[in-house]
Amino acid sequence: MSDKFKIIALGDAGVNSVSYIQHSLLFMIRGKNDKQRANKFPKTDYSIIVSSPAGLFSSANLPPIIEQLKAQGEKVFLISIMPFLSESEERSKRAVNVLNKVSKSLDKIFIIENENFAQRHFNENLDAFLNSINKNISDLINNLKNHMNSLEGFKNFGFAYSEGNTLEELNTNLIYTRKADNIEGIVGVIESPTESEATKISSYFGIDMLKFKQSDRSKVTAFTVHGNAPYSRWYPSELYIHTQLSQPWP
Repeated sequence: MSDKFKIIALGDAGVNSVSYIQHSLLFMIRGKNDKQRANKFPKTDYSIIVSSPAGLFSSANLPPIIEQLKAQGEKVFLISIMPFLSESEERSKRAVNVLNKVSKSLDKIFIIENENFAQRHFNENLDAFLNSINKNISDLINNLKNHMNSLEGFKNFGFAYSEGNTLEELNTNLIYTRKADNIEGIVGVIESPTESEATKISSYFGIDMLKFKQSDRSKVTAFTVHGNAPYSRWYPSELYIHTQLSQPWP
């Protein structure tokens, strides 16, 4: 896969989510004042769109932007940020309807369930919690662009994330952003003090390790691979545990 790509952050959620991203072709379309830029995207081999289909502005502009990019002959990947359960039913329905509408035109769809992050960060204040989500999405984008070839042949993805100093902490902090009993596989990057420790983490959580990074603290940033069924409501991550995916670590 070519390195020639652009990132389009659409709407407030999309723009906030790329706050840790540095890329020469990063376009931020937050509102009407930026809208004219949407007709001037340079042609690249593929585009990564980061957006929440729940918002009025994003939901109205996401379909035509995808249509424009596809007309340019590009592959289009959407990182879709789904609303919290505490948000209005109208926003949740809008997100589902828009996602189902555009899914046929997309080459890859990555679902971020805000609610699943909320289940793991309920003790943090709002700013710290939202900052954590944005950092995680930035990690997702960085790993996506570095390991695109490993994801060929799949369309629907979620996200798996955890940090900790021990295996027990990784297990406690593990977040899935799509329903774990629908997972066909997990691929990702594992950081840990040693490669042998990373291999144990990979085996325990059933992760096909794309890359090992040496780090004082263990960290998992992975993609969950799913079938091609249309989007439907998934559930908080604490309902699902790694033992449904793999054998316990010996």
